[in-house]
Amino acid sequence: MTESSLSVRPHAVVVAAVRGVRAQVCDALRAAGWTATETQDARSALNAAVHTKPDAVVADLDMPGLDLSALLSGISASAEAGGVPIVGLSSTRGGPADALRAGVADFARKPVDPSEVAVRVVAAAQRQRHLNGLRRMALFDVLTGLYNRRHMLDQLRVLAAIAARRGDDFAAILVDVDGFKRVNDTHGHATGDEVLSIVARVVSQVVRTEDVAGRWGGEEFLVLLPRTSEEGAVLAAERILVTIRTTPVATPNGVLSVTASAGAAVHHHGRPASDVLVRADKALYAAKTCGRDQVMAAAPST
Repeated sequence: MTESSLSVRPHAVVVAAVRGVRAQVCDALRAAGWTATETQDARSALNAAVHTKPDAVVADLDMPGLDLSALLSGISASAEAGGVPIVGLSSTRGGPADALRAGVADFARKPVDPSEVAVRVVAAAQRQRHLNGLRRMALFDVLTGLYNRRHMLDQLRVLAAIAARRGDDFAAILVDVDGFKRVNDTHGHATGDEVLSIVARVVSQVVRTEDVAGRWGGEEFLVLLPRTSEEGAVLAAERILVTIRTTPVATPNGVLSVTASAGAAVHHHGRPASDVLVRADKALYAAKTCGRDQVMAAAPST
């Protein structure tokens, strides 16, 4: 992997109390084709990391008042800056070992060799990018970009645990593309993949921020909706189906109209987490049986 496999102009946030150290490191990074933002305290570094979405952070571990744990946890907790490696600078013997145990990706000793720091930053960013790719493969469906089945099962267990503790309702919607086999047979698998990608985009755009959407398998999608009643789940499913119905799909043979069916169910307290999926699936089957392109609500648990 080369530096060009990062972003077109990879970026680093450099935090050091001594202006000369900051300038040396930033100059070396710029010479290596990076852009850099200089900051002089941890708070400014975290703010810059959140807003500039860097490929790496360089931090002087000897800075007075630096709370390394707070900096690491702050970057990790940020949705924008999460997964950013920190390369530490230190002149102390124990500092680097402590920093590595705390979660710093790499370190360089002071007085700094700017070229060495640049090499370590590039390498740390490359390793992190590879790790992020592996994590993404573990969580997301490659074709649609939605969460995969394994992660959706994890999210279902989380919602069930929260529901048991707080008494909140949550709902599940299963959406299945109508006549998908015919789409593949008539227009080819490339068009079928395009249909799935468009449906996935519709689902992700229509659901609320707190909802979780994923590809359940084949042409089927699952949406989990926290704090949602049956009525709310049905309304959400109807919005999804209407948007799918009114979103044309371009094919080599012209524009293709796509529809989908959905089943909605609400989790009942005291029932296994999987029960809501079983009932949503039965409701989906009923929607298919009754003519497709519609939503059916699940029957209560028995």
